[in-house]
Amino acid sequence: MDRNTILKIANLSKLVLTEDEIVLFQSQFQKILDYMAQLSEVNVDDVEAYMTPITGKLRKDDSADAEYIDKKTALEMSAHHDDNFFIVPKVSVK
Repeated sequence: MDRNTILKIANLSKLVLTEDEIVLFQSQFQKILDYMAQLSEVNVDDVEAYMTPITGKLRKDDSADAEYIDKKTALEMSAHHDDNFFIVPKVSVK
């Protein structure tokens, strides 16, 4: 993890870093990358893992079970729309 990468990440994150912080983050990011490299070497081909325990029965993921509404009905349910589109507030990015 080189200095330029740290500065680029800081810039994208809108952070102003001191020289000491740059050195610290460089070391910390490198430790994270080294750890991820170790994890990538682990064989997990036969491992099934879930972030939360599975409780209950999972249903088949089948779109035939889904209920759909047509475009006109969806637009009519919206507070703001024209004939073809939903109208939403403009988003500005600084």
